[in-house]
Amino acid sequence: MAKRLHKSRRDRIVFGVCGGIAEYFEVDSTVVRLIFIVAMVFEPRFLLVYLLMALIMPEGDEPPQEFDEKRSKEFLAYILVALGLLLLFKGILLNSYVLGVLLLIIGIAYLLKMKNT
Repeated sequence: MAKRLHKSRRDRIVFGVCGGIAEYFEVDSTVVRLIFIVAMVFEPRFLLVYLLMALIMPEGDEPPQEFDEKRSKEFLAYILVALGLLLLFKGILLNSYVLGVLLLIIGIAYLLKMKNT
């Protein structure tokens, strides 16, 4: 049976969107929630994305899956790289690219460290 993206019934704070995404990718839901919060701070349109996902995603009826800690860390590292690139190319902080470069370096360093372990 193929995995389906759905809202979580058991791991929810507001609508269960982040919990459902975490179950789908088998990562810690706290990581997904932190990513959404950071994304909403830098790009308020992510709130609209979250609300649309809450309307579109079906309710799940499966028990929550256990998450893999290594996979959660790898997921977080990729998100750091993506946010770093977004900040770098968009120049959100008044032409200050320092945060973008910093996130990019941290994400890549973390991925390289995980690859070597």
